[in-house]
Amino acid sequence: MQAPVEKERCTGCWACANGCPAGCISMEPDEEGFLYPKIDAAACTDCGLCRRVCPAARSVPVEGDVPKAYALHALDRELLEGSASGGGSALLAQSMLERGGVVFGAVFDEAFLVYHGRIENMAELERFQGSKYPQSAVGDVYRQTKALLERGTPVLFTGTPCQIAGLRAYLARDYEGLLCQDLICHSVPSPRVWRAYLSELERAHGGRAASVCFRHKAEGWTRYQFRVEFTDGEAAVMPGKDNPYMQAFLGGLICRPSCHQCPFKGLSRPSDITLADFWGVKQICPEALERQGTTLALVHTEKGAAALEALRERAAVTEVDPVAAVTYNRAALRPSPAAPRRKMFWRAYRGNGLEEIARRCLEPTLSQRVKTAAGGNPLLRAGGKCLHLLRKE
Repeated sequence: MQAPVEKERCTGCWACANGCPAGCISMEPDEEGFLYPKIDAAACTDCGLCRRVCPAARSVPVEGDVPKAYALHALDRELLEGSASGGGSALLAQSMLERGGVVFGAVFDEAFLVYHGRIENMAELERFQGSKYPQSAVGDVYRQTKALLERGTPVLFTGTPCQIAGLRAYLARDYEGLLCQDLICHSVPSPRVWRAYLSELERAHGGRAASVCFRHKAEGWTRYQFRVEFTDGEAAVMPGKDNPYMQAFLGGLICRPSCHQCPFKGLSRPSDITLADFWGVKQICPEALERQGTTLALVHTEKGAAALEALRERAAVTEVDPVAAVTYNRAALRPSPAAPRRKMFWRAYRGNGLEEIARRCLEPTLSQRVKTAAGGNPLLRAGGKCLHLLRKE
């Protein structure tokens, strides 16, 4: 009755819980707030299916040709401004809904925790838009996806690469009506720390949050703001680079341990199409730069190519060199490192005071200061977009 895979390798994709024929696997949070499988030994038949569907246990490398790459942004200004970057995911969702299909992706619940939800009409599209960084609870959506596909309903499934790999392992075969879209994932930060931090903001304001936006673009896509609006209409707004939760996330303090050894890096992916922020577009393809956001699309399959082609009437699309396109996106090719003081953070963290604890734990170590003096520290570059987050002011 052992777990499908060692805890440090478990991605929390939920394939085991969805696939268990005895229904004896639940997903329970650990002390960091990440969900892991818990097996009811009395109900388990030891059939081994949970291990067979676990993408981390399978450790099958993703192989494929170098994908075609494109820069794109939505022509619809409202849709573009409501998206984290160029609106690529929202456009795919819009296209699928117009076909009578169903979309699965990360949405907020009433407490602003993230879970994988189901969208069936255009009125719900706004819930699907925007980045939601804490790890999502997948629930039974793999089962829902299979049931829809079996009766001929097309599905767009969006998620992290490990969630896409989990879905594919659970399904055990491809379906003509399934389109899988993943993203270039830095890592997934703790839901526990996120909910505690939001509670801190609510206590400081004296009211409940009404909306949350991790990437508000009032000052443009590259200068995004963290914004929480409260029920009284007031809002807490700060540059993303100054937000303690984002600092702890991007600094590697609160990410899921398996993310630091992620097997889904590289240009080949388990999805049909990958969508991400096109960091460095100004240097690589300046004519594709859009102030409100440019999406990078990596097309891996014929289904992915057809999906992109269907967007051409509603998006500005420019083909780019795939290798050059990920030059400024460190997370595309290699896992994000854990912070040197990650263990120190979790020993000190008690559910409040995130800003002070994160600041202390992200101060450069002596070895980092030596590297910086010697010509630069890769931890302080973090993909070229959060240099100042880890430096002591």
